[in-house]
Amino acid sequence: MISDLDRVKHKSVVQKVIDALILQIKNGELKPGDPIPSQRALAKDFRIGRSCVREALQALSLANIIRIKPGKGAFVSELSLQSIINPANVQLSIKQGDLLDLINVRLILETAAIREAVHKATPGDIEKLHSHLKNSKTYLKENKIDLYYYEDYEFHKTLFSCTKNKILISIFNFIFEMFMGGIKETAKVPGSTIRGMKWHNEIYNKIKNKDVQGAEKALRNHIFQVKEDIHKAEALVNLVKQNQKT
Repeated sequence: MISDLDRVKHKSVVQKVIDALILQIKNGELKPGDPIPSQRALAKDFRIGRSCVREALQALSLANIIRIKPGKGAFVSELSLQSIINPANVQLSIKQGDLLDLINVRLILETAAIREAVHKATPGDIEKLHSHLKNSKTYLKENKIDLYYYEDYEFHKTLFSCTKNKILISIFNFIFEMFMGGIKETAKVPGSTIRGMKWHNEIYNKIKNKDVQGAEKALRNHIFQVKEDIHKAEALVNLVKQNQKT
């Protein structure tokens, strides 16, 4: 039986292959139409099993970054919207100071998305939102903060899925992958997770009741609250640094 640790290690190896190929494409070492080295060659270069290489290539293929031609191999794709907005989960990092700029982008995107979500959400979508809400409450009570933030991510992901707009959904995936690493720092701010739960609950109820204006207002208040908590988290980090100097 594969343990959670084994899965993490496996994913890390797969991600290294993805990152290396992405870097070669960005640097122009691999251009549109160029062949990707064979699975055997990549496995030898990275000193890993071919199954890991295969998984990495499949992820890049799903992202339209490469094309796999049966019997011929894999080739770099022409530039596409999907490859730009990164649905392949290519891991990116963001500086703490850039979080506020990113949250302003979130405000623009999610305000537009929630209007569409209210109109287009199916009973199944609403049930899924409720499920993430319940799971969040459970993990918060159990002080499982990482799992709480996972459900936070899934709640907003489902919100975008309600729009039925594939481009909006892909953009969300790209932005939130960067955002979540920094937003976890707000857990250090007293009451931040409880306030987040309050606004998620409000958003859910407004969508359920088909209240467009109410849902948009709740979402804006939620993002403003997150923005305020980011400021507080940064202040706490600076205070700790000052205390360490004295």
